[in-house]
Amino acid sequence: MIKFVGVRELDTINLISHLQLNWIYVGEYVNGIKKGHWLTILNGTIIGGGNFDMYGMKNGKWIDVINNFNSMNYVAEVGSYFNGIKIQQWDYVYRGQTIGGGIYTDEGLKNGEWIELNDNFKRYIDVLCKGVYHKGIKSGKWITTYKGERIGEGQYNESGYKIGNWIELDQQFREQKQVIYVGEYKNGKKQGQWNIMRFGNIIGGGQYNEEGLKNGKWEDLDSGFCNIKQVTYVGEYNKGIKSGKWEAIRFKSIIGKGEYNQIGQKIGKWIDLEDDYYKLKFISKQMIKSGIYQDGKKQGPWDIYYKGLIIGGGQYDQNGTKKGKWIEPIQNFYRLINLLTQFKGNTSRGNIYSRSKEWKVESTLKKQEFVSNQQLRYYKRGGGVYNQQGLKNGTWIDLDDDYQSYPQQQFYRFRQITYSGQYTNGKQIGKWYISYKGDI
Repeated sequence: MIKFVGVRELDTINLISHLQLNWIYVGEYVNGIKKGHWLTILNGTIIGGGNFDMYGMKNGKWIDVINNFNSMNYVAEVGSYFNGIKIQQWDYVYRGQTIGGGIYTDEGLKNGEWIELNDNFKRYIDVLCKGVYHKGIKSGKWITTYKGERIGEGQYNESGYKIGNWIELDQQFREQKQVIYVGEYKNGKKQGQWNIMRFGNIIGGGQYNEEGLKNGKWEDLDSGFCNIKQVTYVGEYNKGIKSGKWEAIRFKSIIGKGEYNQIGQKIGKWIDLEDDYYKLKFISKQMIKSGIYQDGKKQGPWDIYYKGLIIGGGQYDQNGTKKGKWIEPIQNFYRLINLLTQFKGNTSRGNIYSRSKEWKVESTLKKQEFVSNQQLRYYKRGGGVYNQQGLKNGTWIDLDDDYQSYPQQQFYRFRQITYSGQYTNGKQIGKWYISYKGDI
C-alpha cells in the first residue's frame, strides 16, 4: 500500500508516519503544493526523497523510488534536478549496487551511452537495455540483456526509427513468459515475416504488409500467455483486421473457436476462453463460455463450462447486456478449484448491473480432482438484497475478497472468511462481525 501523509487543505502539517504501511511519503503541503524536504519510507526505513522548492518543483539531489516494485525489490533513481528537470548523471541503484544509468543534458534529454530499465520492464530488474541517445533520441545499435545474457538487439536510424533485423522482447516478458519476436523493420514499421519464439522454438507468427499491418495467416499468443497458459490463436488477418474462422489452440488441441466478420466483429457460435484459463498440477481453471455473437455482441443463452460440465450461465439481451437469472463463478474461482458464487436475480441498465429482488450468494466446494464422480456439492455461504438502484441494502453476509485455497497434502483447506452486518444504500453501517467457518 502507498500512502501520502499530508492534508492539502491545511497550510502546514506535522510529519506523521505510520510505519506498519509498506510505502509512505512524508512531507509538507503549503496551499496544496509540496514544499521542503520529502521522504520516501519503506517499512520504517528512509529509502528516498529530496527537496521541493517554493513552486513545488524538485531541486537538487534526489533519490526517486520506482514504486511499482514490491517491497523487497525496489529500484532507486539517484541524481539531480533543476527546476523539476533531471540533469547530469543519474544512476539506477538496486540493493546498493549501480545497475545502470546515464547523463541528461541541461534540457533534461538523455544523451550519450545509457544502460536503462525499459519502460515495459521496470518491474523486472533482470531486463536491461544498453545503447546511445542523441539529444533524447535513440540511435545506432541497442542490445537487451536478461540476467546478463544478450537476448535482444536491433538498430535505430538518426530519427529514432527502428530499422533492419530486430529481436524484441514481449511487452510482458518475465521469468514465466520468456517470449521474443524476430523480424525486420523498415522506417519504424514491421515488415514481412515475423516469428514468435520461446526457448529457441517458433510458437507463432505471420506476415506484416508494407503498412506494418498483420496480413494473411497468423498464430497469435493469448494476451495472458505464460508457462501455465500456453494458448495461441490461429486464423486470418486482412490488413490488420481479424476475419473468418479462428481457433484457440493449447498443446495442438482446439479448445475454443468462432468466426469474425469482415470488420473484425465476432459472429455466430463461439467458444470463448476465460481470461485466466490455465491448468496446473494441483489447480486448474479450464473454464470456457459458449454462445452466440451478433455483430460483436453476445446474444441469447450463454453457458459456462468447467472441465466439460455446465457450471453456470444466463441470458444476454439484444444490446449484449446480461438479463434475468444468472449463475456466475466468483472472482477467485481459479484458487478455489470449484468454489462458485451463484448470483440469482435480475440484471439491467447496460454494463452496470442493477440488481433487484433478493440475490443469494452460494459457493460450490469440491476436493479438486480427487472426487471420482465429479459431482458438485453446494454450501450456503452468504448473500443479501440489492435495492432498485443496484446497491446493497439490509442484512448481508459478504465473502472475503481474499477467500482462497492453499494446497495441503492431497486436498485443500479454504480460507472461509465472511463478514456479516447491515448496509444502507450501499454503505456499511453499525456493528459488523468477521467469521471463519461460521465462528465469529
